Amino acid sequence: NTLKNADALIIRTLPNPIQKLNEDYGGKNAPAIRTTDMQKIVDIGIHHLLIDLPSVDPEWDNGALASHHVYWNYPNNPRLDASITEFAFVRDDIQDGEYLLKLNVSNFVSDAAPSRPVLYPIIALN
Repeated sequence: NTLKNADALIIRTLPNPIQKLNEDYGGKNAPAIRTTDMQKIVDIGIHHLLIDLPSVDPEWDNGALASHHVYWNYPNNPRLDASITEFAFVRDDIQDGEYLLKLNVSNFVSDAAPSRPVLYPIIALN
């Protein structure tokens, strides 16, 4: 499993049209990550999760944010070295695979900060 050595995971949902950038997800019950699946992501060692959805949690969860809490191990022993980037659109011409990721997180003192992820292809040198 190549994910066992990965520090970051990008989840790209399908279909993946460019119109996704202007989608209004409000009131549409967008997909979310189940807490059991989020625990698997944590267990394989992912520290930076990027997803093209508005949230890893359901829109209407009464503020529980259960998948966020599982990911950050909150409030027990918070993983302060972990991040979630939501609304991370990845074009179709970017192939699945391994990349170098530059996350570019803004230096805000807050529970949320904008980021600008940039992917660099890994090129093997002979």
